[in-house]
Amino acid sequence: MSILDNEEKKQQIKKTLSVYAVITLFCGFFSWMYEQFSHGVVSDYMIYLFLFPLVGGVLVFAVLGVIQRWPMPSRFSQNAYHAGIATWTVGSALQGALEIYGTTSGYILVYWIAGAVLAAAGIISYCIMVKRGYRKRTFVKRSI
Repeated sequence: MSILDNEEKKQQIKKTLSVYAVITLFCGFFSWMYEQFSHGVVSDYMIYLFLFPLVGGVLVFAVLGVIQRWPMPSRFSQNAYHAGIATWTVGSALQGALEIYGTTSGYILVYWIAGAVLAAAGIISYCIMVKRGYRKRTFVKRSI
């Protein structure tokens, strides 16, 4: 990996970390605010809502930024992984809201399964990319 690739990777990691940090803060504030108006009824899914973007986003991409020899994930890998984390976060918020209201729904299981499938697709795609020895491709525009 060249110096230019390292700089580009650092910029992408910083951007991703900052987005996940903002999402983590928002989820923490949202769950705190929701708890304030829940009349003393609490839900672990709502209290720990911030953990999905913190652990799945900030921690994972911080490790990726520290280990320089690991390449940046492809666009597909990132999109699938981010969608999985987002699905788990929304599922946790919905499960927490339903628990606070004292009701249940069988559809919540779909969020956990879909999040797992999406996150796994991103991780597996990244592992395949690393195993094949991913090299950044540059495209040259040719004039005829």
